Amino acid sequence: MGQFWLARAAGDYLEGVPGPLLIVLEDVHRADEETLQLLRHLAGRLARTPVLVLLTHRPAEAGDDLTATGAALAVQAVENITLGGLGEREVARLLAERSGTEVDEATVRTVTERSGGNPLFVTETARLLAVDGPSAAHALPPGVRDLIRRRLARLPATAQTTLRNAAVLGREADADVLIAMPGADEETVLDGLEAGVLSGLLEEPRPGRVRFAHVLVRETLYEDIPRLRRTRMHGKVLAALERVRPGDVGALGHHALAAATTATALTAAEYAARAAGQATALYAHKEAAALLEGALGALDLVSGGAGDASRDVRLDLLCRLVSAQSHAGDVITAVRNRTKALAVARQMGDRGAVARAVSSLDAPVIWTIQPDRALDADLVGAIEESLPAEAGELRCRMLVALCHALEGHDAERIEAASAEALAIADALGDLRLRCMALNGRYWVCLTPDRRDDLETLGHDLLAASAAAGLLGYQTLGHFSLLMVALSRNDWTTARRHADKAMELSTSGQLGLALGILAFLDALHLLVRGEFERAESVYTQLGERLASTGDANGAMVGTVGRFVVKLAAGRVHESVEELAALWERLPQDAGELYTRALAGAGRLEEARVVWASARVPRQDYYWLVFMSLRADNAIALGHRGAAEECYRLLLSSDGELAGLHSGSVTLGPVAHTLGDLAAFLGRPGDAEAHYMRAAEVARQVGSPHWEEAARRALTRHRR
Repeated sequence: MGQFWLARAAGDYLEGVPGPLLIVLEDVHRADEETLQLLRHLAGRLARTPVLVLLTHRPAEAGDDLTATGAALAVQAVENITLGGLGEREVARLLAERSGTEVDEATVRTVTERSGGNPLFVTETARLLAVDGPSAAHALPPGVRDLIRRRLARLPATAQTTLRNAAVLGREADADVLIAMPGADEETVLDGLEAGVLSGLLEEPRPGRVRFAHVLVRETLYEDIPRLRRTRMHGKVLAALERVRPGDVGALGHHALAAATTATALTAAEYAARAAGQATALYAHKEAAALLEGALGALDLVSGGAGDASRDVRLDLLCRLVSAQSHAGDVITAVRNRTKALAVARQMGDRGAVARAVSSLDAPVIWTIQPDRALDADLVGAIEESLPAEAGELRCRMLVALCHALEGHDAERIEAASAEALAIADALGDLRLRCMALNGRYWVCLTPDRRDDLETLGHDLLAASAAAGLLGYQTLGHFSLLMVALSRNDWTTARRHADKAMELSTSGQLGLALGILAFLDALHLLVRGEFERAESVYTQLGERLASTGDANGAMVGTVGRFVVKLAAGRVHESVEELAALWERLPQDAGELYTRALAGAGRLEEARVVWASARVPRQDYYWLVFMSLRADNAIALGHRGAAEECYRLLLSSDGELAGLHSGSVTLGPVAHTLGDLAAFLGRPGDAEAHYMRAAEVARQVGSPHWEEAARRALTRHRR
């Protein structure tokens, strides 16, 4: 009777509204046998009736009855459509709608990858995002876990075992390794993998390999394995890999660490160290660092990590970890681990071991790696005490380490140490050492009187690093030339070098290269007078650099906000933030805090603070702090300091103070010179300087600083 009722319904429908009748049956994979038989029966009887039947089902859950129904309906079926997962745009919309929060691009990418675009999985993740925030993108939602468990439960027990073994291998598994695992049977493994593919839990990306359709499927299987059994299973995988994939160093290292016990710890550390070496050769420095940390963790299983494990092995792993982390951009952690390596080396009582430890941080250095710009006297002493007498590679590397340690504290010693390191590198004909030596020399070429030297150094770095294929030092070379271009107010050339630095940066330098580009963006906004946007960019920059391991990332945000507020006439708003910085760094933050207090009219407090300020360092911020010192000398009526500032700043009258640093600027140095000349009673000089300031501001495209110079000139002429 069903077909007659549907035919009549279709006819009644057609009388009222043009077009056929659409019937939608959802989730027919859940239909029982009787329902599917009726569907097959009706399909034949309704062949001439204007009824469109739309069936939806999950292919992974299709049973034999539904498969038979599909075959029977093949004659009537117009089209079969397999829906893929949602794309990133759709996932972003769904996450925003279901979580009620703003979701960033990184979170969207993570959820899309982990869920495979499955709408249900995305929705469940959105619920967690609403409660736990972005960290929930990496979590396994309880609802998803339960759904996956139900799907797995439909498989035969042997297939479930095979899938668990595959989950131990990772997101993707090699069939040969699964078959080679102790106790495995080839036919059983193949049957299990076939069941996983037919159920939609596995995919076949290429012959002999399977891949979990969703990361969440693999995680559910893996996390449901008790830890004790999981460790044993990794051991079985390791045994299989040693038999059939002995050259897969990375996989051997991973599974050796996961299977490590007291008895196998040293072997696991050895495997992990080999895998780290391979990762380093491929510029995968973060992966190398993770493997080396795992190797050190394995050593800790042996008698608490100290007694039975060789200190030499531990020192080697620590030194390699420092190198990997510094190349990966995690400088803060690298510096801490260098301190640990130095402690181990001293326990060994071996000067050679100390030398290895202090020279372990061997990545290119563009910005300071000294936390709070403080001199590490212990490190400097260790370098000096263990410096070998022979002019070989180790002495060269240690001299470079000495340059980085003394940066901002002793320019003469850096000059001598870097010159000697460069001579050793050239005598050995070692381009890597030459690049390292040039990096050490970099620190004494950053002041205004050494711009020609900095330009030569930049070109030398590009030539040597290109010949040796050292991408990181090419980034340093381009940054050096970027600074030279900015000192000439040449935005176009500076941007070109920034783009090249970005293009050539290694994975570990990517955050740094992005920071260089973002600094240029912030500077452009500041120069053009878009103060609110500039302040926002500086805040984000500080947070980003701190998160990627920059030694002074948080300070970047503070100084960036200060220069914006100073340019906008709101410097008094910086008092509270700079007070906290001054409490921590009274000598280095003294000029900044004094300027903020003076701008707020708190002159007596400013005098007290100014007394603690050190003479500005000879580095890339020298022009910034000298210009601030000039402002403070005027505000506090200190003629002697004002005369000294005028003399020192005079040769930089065509620059924007600090612009060459690529990070901050205070505006035309000529304007500061005009203020100094007026304070010192030199009206003719003051007028010339203000006119020069307006010219420089116009040249760099800064209407607000040009207008400020013209206002100062008008006031001066009255």
